[in-house]
Amino acid sequence: MSSWHIEFRTTPPISPMSFWVHRPIDTRRGQRWEDAQSYEPPRERAIPGRGYPLFHVSCGDLSLDFASLAEIEACANVLGRKLLPRSLDLVRSSGVQKGPHAHWLSRLPARWKRWSRRARLAARLRVALVDFRARLEQARS
Repeated sequence: MSSWHIEFRTTPPISPMSFWVHRPIDTRRGQRWEDAQSYEPPRERAIPGRGYPLFHVSCGDLSLDFASLAEIEACANVLGRKLLPRSLDLVRSSGVQKGPHAHWLSRLPARWKRWSRRARLAARLRVALVDFRARLEQARS
């Protein structure tokens, strides 16, 4: 069974993927990632009267949280590859100096790394993404 929903928070949420998807534009050396003022791609803006969206997607026994639509898209793109990239390669391509076990992909349960499950999850993420975009557009108008 798959489901998804949006929860609203008073502060900008941070998910396990946030650090890997949203690269800070204006940080100085030694400054924490969270202290940046702008990111590429941008993090989600608050919706007046509701707050900052946190996106929940469940597929089978797996439940994932995302702080932005860009994170959902990045996750679907990685999981949707027939050959799953190594976490080490993803870390190196990001330009971040962290170990591969810090990457979100290394935290994904092993049973969800099989192609059959990843393909199903990637498809669900893409369907949820379309729905989330529509809901946010409606909430902002």
